[in-house]
Amino acid sequence: MSPNDPENKWLHLNQELRDRRIAVMIVGEAHLNSERKKKIDDIFESVMHVEHSEIPGRPNAGGVAITFNKRLTNTDNLKRWEIVPGHALQVQFEWHHGKALNVLGVYAPNSSPAVNAEFWKKVLTFYETHPNVPRPDLLGGDTNLVEEGIDRLPVKEDNEAAVMAFDALKTKLKLSDGWRRTFPDEKNYTYQHTNLKMARLDQIYVTEELFVNSREWDIEEPAVKTDHQMVSVQLTCDEAPDTGTGRWSIPDVVVKDKQFMKYAVEETHKTAEKMNDLTSHQERRTENENPQTLFEQGCAK
Repeated sequence: MSPNDPENKWLHLNQELRDRRIAVMIVGEAHLNSERKKKIDDIFESVMHVEHSEIPGRPNAGGVAITFNKRLTNTDNLKRWEIVPGHALQVQFEWHHGKALNVLGVYAPNSSPAVNAEFWKKVLTFYETHPNVPRPDLLGGDTNLVEEGIDRLPVKEDNEAAVMAFDALKTKLKLSDGWRRTFPDEKNYTYQHTNLKMARLDQIYVTEELFVNSREWDIEEPAVKTDHQMVSVQLTCDEAPDTGTGRWSIPDVVVKDKQFMKYAVEETHKTAEKMNDLTSHQERRTENENPQTLFEQGCAK
C-alpha cells in the first residue's frame, strides 16, 4: 500500500500523535522493511520518526516499531538495540535536560505458549549478556500474555512457563504493570477475539521512578483500524520544569452571555474614554488617578 493512501495506517498514526499529543508510540504488526520505512520517512520526515525491527525474511509478518512525534521529542541522537528481530526493539532518546529515556517495544509471538516463553527468555538473556546496554525504563506493546486470570474474559490463567519466563524478565529489569497498580481491582481489556473472549494483552511496564511520576493511565479506542485497544500514560520526570495553571481567561459560557458582553463593552469604552481624557490633560494626573490606575480599576469591575 502506498504511504499516501488514505487507508494507510501510518497516516492515521501521524494524526493520532498530533491530535492526542502523544510523544512516543509502540506499534505492533508494523509490517515494515527498509524500503517501506524510507517511503514513510519521505512523507513524514518533519513531524514523525520511526524506528522498526522486522522478522528476517518476513517483512509482511508482524514486526515492531517505535514511533516518535518530532513535535514533542528530540530525535537527534537516538540509539537503538535490536533485542529479538521483529519482536523486541529498544530505543534511547533524550527526554528532559539531557536525561535519557529507554523504551523497549515488544510484539511477542503467539504461535504457542512455548514459543512465547522462549521469547521472554531470549530478551532476558540479551540483557544478561550485554551489561553495557542500558536497561529499559519502559516496556510496552503486545505481550500476547496475561499474568493473572482477571485479565482474561472468561477468567483463565495463562501458561505457567510463559508467565514465569516473563516474570523473570520484569523482575530482572525492575518493571511493574502501571495500569494494574493504578486499578488493582478493575477489569478492562485491550483485545477482543470474539464477543465472549477478551484479554488485556497490550500493557506498559515501568520502573518505580517512572511510576511515581506517572498519571492518566488509560485504555482507549485508537483512530487506527485495529482489533486492539490503545494503552496510554502520561509521564514526567524530576528534571521537568514546573508549570503553572497558565493565564487566566474568561470561561466560554460567560463570553456567550449577551448581557455580560453588553456590560463589558460599555465599561471598557468608559474606561478608555477616561484614560484618553486623562492623557490629554496631564495636569490632572495624580498618584491615585492616572491611566494605569484607571486601567486596573476597569479590569477589576
